Amino acid sequence: MKISYSPAQSVDIELIYTFCKYLIAAYETDSIDMEKVLPWCRRKIETSLSEYHRILKDGETAGYIHICIKVDSKEKFEEILAKVKAANYEILYEPATVGGTEFRAICFEDNIIEVCY
Repeated sequence: MKISYSPAQSVDIELIYTFCKYLIAAYETDSIDMEKVLPWCRRKIETSLSEYHRILKDGETAGYIHICIKVDSKEKFEEILAKVKAANYEILYEPATVGGTEFRAICFEDNIIEVCY
């Protein structure tokens, strides 16, 4: 079995959105306004699609991943990156800035994790 990753594409939006709806319905215990939440989720997926990656098992899409660790200072951000580099993990792209937020994608134990501030 070979696990690999590739950037999500526009054809993935509906699947990611469907999964998002499922998670909200399954785990949201408080009463929320689904008429507001679901359109927001869809817009977020559409405008942030580049942050998602397909998880491929033997070349076939098996799922999606988007993990982001958000910190509140440049110092903490750099501290995390220094630890990643010291542990010899791969930083997939740096630096990147989207909407005023700086982030790095890190390949960690075959998972892609974003660190941003």
